[in-house]
Amino acid sequence: MKKYLIIIPFYNEYINLKKLIIKLKKYKDQCLFVDDGSVDNGFKLLNDFLLIKNNNNIGYHKSIVRGLEYAYKNNYEYAITFDADGQHNTLDLDRIITNINKNKFDIILTNRSKYNRLIEHMINYYFKSRFNANDILSGLKAYRLNKIDFNSLFFKVDTSGIGLALFFLNNRLKHHEFNISISKREDISTFGGFFKGNWRLFQSFLKTIFI
Repeated sequence: MKKYLIIIPFYNEYINLKKLIIKLKKYKDQCLFVDDGSVDNGFKLLNDFLLIKNNNNIGYHKSIVRGLEYAYKNNYEYAITFDADGQHNTLDLDRIITNINKNKFDIILTNRSKYNRLIEHMINYYFKSRFNANDILSGLKAYRLNKIDFNSLFFKVDTSGIGLALFFLNNRLKHHEFNISISKREDISTFGGFFKGNWRLFQSFLKTIFI
């Protein structure tokens, strides 16, 4: 069994991908990029990496699930999710890898020092009170694949990725968390501006309540 696969979903991130592939060079054989219907030809930068291309823009959640399914079917023990927007630090990626090599956590979460959106404070506060997890929305996570039920609504319902972590927390599986710092994104988020981004997260949050 292979230990881990790093899943990096992206949508129109050409500029950030140029920088990211340099940072991820030493993990080249453990990376899977998921192109979520981009139109900026960023995929052409990824000749040396595993790549899945969505036929159209299906969103972050479904792109992550596609990556998780690929990792599971190809006999990886863990999948690590890593954002393509340049905000995550590869030193924190190393910390996740160290944890999955030494421990048997079912999910590893990371706690950012700051959030980008107002609604994130509300969502994280709500789930911290329920599960003692500080930052369920951070994109840097690790999932133990043999614990996943891909038929669960947490995976089938598009919740902008929130439900993926909730599956583990709701089932009281073993989780670990550590603090990270993030870099400021240099360009406009492809997730949406202030109003659109907050509204999309709020909709995703409401969906999780009814799962």
